[in-house]
Amino acid sequence: MVLGVTCSSLILIYVWTELHYDQYHPEADNIYRITTKQEKSSEIGAVTPGPLAPELKSDFPEVVNTARLGKWSGVFKTSDALFEESQIFFTDNSFLHIFDFPLLKGNRKSVLTQPNQLLLNENMAKKYFGPDWNTRSDVVGSTFRLNNEFDFVVAGVLKNPPSNSSLQFDFLLSFEHIVVNDKWGYQWGSYNYNTFVQLQSNHDINTFNDKIKNKLKEHDQQAGFDISTQSIKEMYLHPLAYDYWTRQGNLVYIQVFAIIGIGILIIACFNFINLSTAQSIRRSKEVGIRKTIGATRKQIFVQFLGESLILVMIAALLSRALIDIALPYFNLLSGKELTLYPLSHIFLALLIVFTLAIGFLASVYPATLLSSFKPVKVLSGIYPKRAGRSFREVLVIAQFSISFLLIVSTIVIYQQLLLIKNKDLGFEKDQLVYIRLNGELKQNEELFREELLTQSEVISVSASTSTLVNNNNSTNLEWEGQREGKELPITQMNTDPNFIPMMDMKMVHGRNFSFDIKSDSTAHIINETAARSMGFEGPDAIGKEVTFWGAKGKIIGVVRDFNFRPLNVAIQPLIMRYQSQTFYFNMLVKIKSNQAAGFIEKLPSLYQKFDKENPMSYGFVDEQLNNQYQSEHQALKIVLHFSALSIFITCLGLFGLAAFSAEQRTKEIGIRKVMGGSVVSIVQLLSKDFIKLIFIAMIIATPLAWYGMSQWLQNYSYRIEITWWMFALAGALIIIMTFLTVSFHSAKA
Repeated sequence: MVLGVTCSSLILIYVWTELHYDQYHPEADNIYRITTKQEKSSEIGAVTPGPLAPELKSDFPEVVNTARLGKWSGVFKTSDALFEESQIFFTDNSFLHIFDFPLLKGNRKSVLTQPNQLLLNENMAKKYFGPDWNTRSDVVGSTFRLNNEFDFVVAGVLKNPPSNSSLQFDFLLSFEHIVVNDKWGYQWGSYNYNTFVQLQSNHDINTFNDKIKNKLKEHDQQAGFDISTQSIKEMYLHPLAYDYWTRQGNLVYIQVFAIIGIGILIIACFNFINLSTAQSIRRSKEVGIRKTIGATRKQIFVQFLGESLILVMIAALLSRALIDIALPYFNLLSGKELTLYPLSHIFLALLIVFTLAIGFLASVYPATLLSSFKPVKVLSGIYPKRAGRSFREVLVIAQFSISFLLIVSTIVIYQQLLLIKNKDLGFEKDQLVYIRLNGELKQNEELFREELLTQSEVISVSASTSTLVNNNNSTNLEWEGQREGKELPITQMNTDPNFIPMMDMKMVHGRNFSFDIKSDSTAHIINETAARSMGFEGPDAIGKEVTFWGAKGKIIGVVRDFNFRPLNVAIQPLIMRYQSQTFYFNMLVKIKSNQAAGFIEKLPSLYQKFDKENPMSYGFVDEQLNNQYQSEHQALKIVLHFSALSIFITCLGLFGLAAFSAEQRTKEIGIRKVMGGSVVSIVQLLSKDFIKLIFIAMIIATPLAWYGMSQWLQNYSYRIEITWWMFALAGALIIIMTFLTVSFHSAKA
């Protein structure tokens, strides 16, 4: 019981925390994110153009405030430090008035109102100014240089965003910088930012959605976007398309973990009830004597109820202490920062209710059973031989069914992750290193490439704006032969002619880019999905003119489809261009087998030849690809641990029931041994009843497991088939564990 309550409580804390993201803001009920949707698409996006926010505030009286948020990355340099940062956001001063992010230093009314202002959180203040930053007077007013190009002045320090916030940031920069310095990014046709609105407390969200629906079309009719809203309470568990920078949860996993928690609790409760009913027969003479001297059924019931309540209360108190010990490990397992603090009062109330409920359920059946015995027969040792047995068998079947479900779930999740790991993505990902190009290295990428090619460990080198890890940089495309009303959001990347052969991609039609053909600077290569979406069959796309980002060019090739997004997303349209005059963001290096360590060792010195100002940032593409499925790996670990615990708890109950069964049949076993029965035959005799229950449980649980995991697999565009051996393996594991548990007492008897 202690273990069951502890496990279910840990899962309760996890589920509670996940369901209450972003709800701590005082105005959470009135804060929404603007969403976009094309008329002929089912995909709802999260990005909007920059000018939308101020127009919403000026045109709609129910809008109290608006704020924009756009993510950035780069290198920050101060007089004492130099670091590459990825959690940089541009936003408005109103962001601090809509959301509850406390300001520890600075003036809340004036920060982020000037183009050169910056806020950083506590962690970054400690990183750049040391552990005594809070006592220093020079933090506010310090200068941070971004990408060796723009200077920002620290206007304040923010408290670290809480762990239950889907908005996580290290730096906030003034959005006025975008308005002043990014004329291309700050226009109606450029969808680069999240827009948040705070509405009046008496608002009607449906009416507001109807009023703003066509707001974008007034300025960007060609894109054909309708806009609506999403409550910030839904951001975490209902992420949108192109939702690039908010922390995201998974509602399916929360539902799965909730079911696991309930299942383990049920197993523990059934164990308690089973052992109570089994042990009740031993006390039949006690009940008979008490009834003979005048005890009523009510008194017997109250006695059993009190004893059960005391036992369950002791178990609850022990589990409460065990939760504090287990929570740090569970946080490590789940990758969360869970705490019992926000649940302390609720948890105590639930613990009391649980104690009363389980104590009652565990005692009502034994009390009813025993009080039905006639004193004369009970005192003579005569009572129904199967008293309580059928009820116990039903509970054991339920326990086995839950354990079977958990084991099947573990097998399916593991196999799906194995598919993801081994899936042919359409390009060669192994032995591939990416190096971020910052500062002067962007201008010197050709020289850097030539230097890398002189290294003995290097096979080939290519510059690209993408590492093929969740590439989601998309925009609209126009093309020759486009039907009226046909829109095509398409993902784009800028590459050089080395990219396709180095990645071992296959050209289906046409040709690759060439360093020697000058006209390729306006040429494009598309993938098969893009060709089909544009209405082209076979080589028909070759030579067709496209307009991309306002510039015209021709399609020179069609490349075979490859996965540039996670495998839960189907392959989408992609366009590749070769514009050497445009900066690249990454250098991709193909390394010879087993020579990566040597190359990484010499890489810093190679990098320093071309960029002494910025820290080097590099990684392996296959590792980045695997990191996309971090939530799946954590889910597998959680399910695996709790599946093992469910089997362990079930076996504890079986251990007690087997001991009771062996004790009840001691005389029978003695007679069988006298008549020549072997230990093996006696073990089989006592085990067969439990094995029979396992097969019944498998018959009941198999369709439930198949349906549940089939629904989970719908989250993936590429998924495994659920086959018979998964159920057979789960059944075999349970049978082996049961046999080992029961055979101990059988052999002992």
